[in-house]
Amino acid sequence: NPVQDGIYNSRNQYLGLNCTKPQTELKYSLNKGYAITMCRNCTKYNASIWFQEGQNGLTILANNSQRQKYNLTINFTVDSTYPAILSSNPKTSFINKGPFVMTYTELNPKREILFYREAGKSYQQMEKTDCPGGNSQACSFSLDLAPFDGKDLEYFFSLEDIAGNARNYSSYKLRVLTSNPILSINLPFKQIYNTS
Repeated sequence: NPVQDGIYNSRNQYLGLNCTKPQTELKYSLNKGYAITMCRNCTKYNASIWFQEGQNGLTILANNSQRQKYNLTINFTVDSTYPAILSSNPKTSFINKGPFVMTYTELNPKREILFYREAGKSYQQMEKTDCPGGNSQACSFSLDLAPFDGKDLEYFFSLEDIAGNARNYSSYKLRVLTSNPILSINLPFKQIYNTS
């Protein structure tokens, strides 16, 4: 660890190196910064290293007794922060149309899911993979509510990032009313009433 183009959900990564010949010096550099000596006159190195959140470039530098220099750069991503779902809408008791909207903060969203069901039945899901990354972003889902007309609908959102960190948001229960009400007038019925 780490490997080229790897994605990790922890900033603390184990670094294990093996060399075929003793090296007078092994160093590493993070993101083109200052080179830190790992060991001298060694053939292997094992330790945990803390990396930055986001993109990282780890360069391994080796110098042997014949003054030969070797280097290897590995680029990888650390995403240790869990997504934060800030809110979901609608929250009212009744609903007659969408959309369903999740507001969240996540720099690297991978999968956004709307779970929904008629109360007491199994959840169905609608998935998206194209919602934007950043602070206070919104992801909108359009759901056909006609099959739920006159019924209770339960829903919640889930958000997963590129490192597999996932978060669910509280569920809500709504009454779906998509059809227009039918009104009937029962009285008066073809009669004349004197109200004076």
